Amino acid sequence: MGAVKLHVLNNQRPEVCTPCGGKCCHNAPGAYFPGDFGETDAEIRAGVSAALLAGTTALSDYDEEPYVHAPIKGRSGIVQEVVSKSPCANLLPAGCSLEFDRRPTQCRVLEPDPAGKVCRLPTSVGDDACREAWAPFLDLFNELR
Repeated sequence: MGAVKLHVLNNQRPEVCTPCGGKCCHNAPGAYFPGDFGETDAEIRAGVSAALLAGTTALSDYDEEPYVHAPIKGRSGIVQEVVSKSPCANLLPAGCSLEFDRRPTQCRVLEPDPAGKVCRLPTSVGDDACREAWAPFLDLFNELR
């Protein structure tokens, strides 16, 4: 099984995000897609396992349809519940601590709102699409729990 790696042009908008202070990052961590960890099933499984065990990612608390997301500030463990106002652990006062190409897919495709309101996440990479993309890896998640 090959994972589709979403090609994302550099969507960084510091002129919009810096004054905003990362409202999106204060509300919830972005989600990764399997292609963020590799192209083959083996690469994805190895990359996700290493990242979850190292604490650089976390698994959502959805038992039947979990997905992988950035860790939540102040929390630890492989499974972390994502609720409103769950700030991303990668958010620092100066912005994201991760290089752009290492950020979760959802973070890289987010369309910043110049008016400083709610940023837009395309539905093609929303939480439902993310859970569907991770469905083939439920056995791995159950093993790691």
